[in-house]
Amino acid sequence: QQKDLMFIGKLMQEHHLFQQLLNTSDETLEKLIQQALNQKNILGAKISGSGLGDCIVTLGEADQQTSGKIIPIQLSAEGVRNESE
Repeated sequence: QQKDLMFIGKLMQEHHLFQQLLNTSDETLEKLIQQALNQKNILGAKISGSGLGDCIVTLGEADQQTSGKIIPIQLSAEGVRNESE
């Protein structure tokens, strides 16, 4: 509601730290997150869901391709919808 994207990015980083402490991350996911966070327009990144999955979620706009596939999404009142496929 406040549209404080910097704060949301920080919360994503904090959540990711908790996921690391719970050992729900792996080397591949950590590499993707670091690649994303090294980009100036990415405000936050975390493992999707509860971890040990196949993707990460970032906040911001990627300025370069990472080693994974980028799927842009838009948030709405109903949640997330992927219309790219």
